[in-house]
Amino acid sequence: MRKKAFIAYLLIILICLSGCDHGGETSPTSDDLPSSVNSSINSPSESKYLNAVEKYEAGDFATAVVMFQELGEYRDSESYIENISVMMPYQGTWEDGAKFLPKTIVISGWELLYINHHSSGDTEDSFDLSLNDDGSVNSSGSSALLPAVLLVDENGQLVYRAVQKNGTVSDGNVFDKKSDSTDHPELLVAPEIGMTEEQVIDSTWGYPEKKNKTTTVNGTGEQWVYSCGYIYFDNGIVEAIQETNSN
Repeated sequence: MRKKAFIAYLLIILICLSGCDHGGETSPTSDDLPSSVNSSINSPSESKYLNAVEKYEAGDFATAVVMFQELGEYRDSESYIENISVMMPYQGTWEDGAKFLPKTIVISGWELLYINHHSSGDTEDSFDLSLNDDGSVNSSGSSALLPAVLLVDENGQLVYRAVQKNGTVSDGNVFDKKSDSTDHPELLVAPEIGMTEEQVIDSTWGYPEKKNKTTTVNGTGEQWVYSCGYIYFDNGIVEAIQETNSN
């Protein structure tokens, strides 16, 4: 009987010791966790931050700035907000207003679209942009156009300065903002035989400086006078084009 009681007593002691050993174990703190686990603790903010950076690099400034503002002081969100505030005035459609060979610039995000308007039809080229510390913007070059430095001045005008191969910077062309639209404009084509009056107005020649109208038994004919030539209509349809000065 005493032997059985002694065995039971030993079993109770072993169970108690086992419980004490188990209870003495401590749970790992966040400092003891692997870095990959630690990063997952802040995953909601980090995920939003990475998404905001992606929007910023894609030129979607309107979306990116909202996300960075929601993040507050998280990482370098405030620096991104400052860069976006510098880039926003550049966004939109700009025109130089030249009478001959006018030009249009459309800036959308980090992309610049440069359009030359010729009487023979519009041509375009696109460039990548990068932001400088002084608030100016660099435009990458192409086989057709030189790289350039752009700046929105105190008058709200866009100054476009081409960078020559020797590193010198030109005086630059000045563009006025036409609108905040960043949509790709429809390129204009030159007038063609068979066009209607509306199509000619929407062409590279646009509205005439003067109209000469002739009425005969066969119908109505018109001569539209431009600085670069003449367009002749027969009952509202172009039947002849005479160019006197090709730009």
